[in-house]
Amino acid sequence: MSFETAKDISFIIHMVFILSVFGTFLLIGWRKVTPTKMMYKLYFCILIWYVICRVFDGCPLTYLENYISFRIYGSAFYPDYDFNKSIVSVFVKNPSNYIPLFIVIAYQLITFSWRSRIESRRNL
Repeated sequence: MSFETAKDISFIIHMVFILSVFGTFLLIGWRKVTPTKMMYKLYFCILIWYVICRVFDGCPLTYLENYISFRIYGSAFYPDYDFNKSIVSVFVKNPSNYIPLFIVIAYQLITFSWRSRIESRRNL
């Protein structure tokens, strides 16, 4: 198998594994989860992924891929890899990725204030 083919297959396996782990966490109790809670669970997964990558200075799976590729091909799939080159680093630095979270928080704040007003009027 060529180096480039092995790199592509390794990346696919990497993404399937990560998405399976996070998908399992997101779908636990999915019938009882509201869209708001699902959004919070999604961003919690991203936070966990960020912390793991920050602690290891990059994704541990990518380091494993680099080690295996170096042993087999004599060259790493991702040379000079560190946290700044990880996918989560790029995701966290892009402000547009937080728009859904801000919308959910604003929605919750607005509906909370309305619920509070309705409850206070019922108590009169």
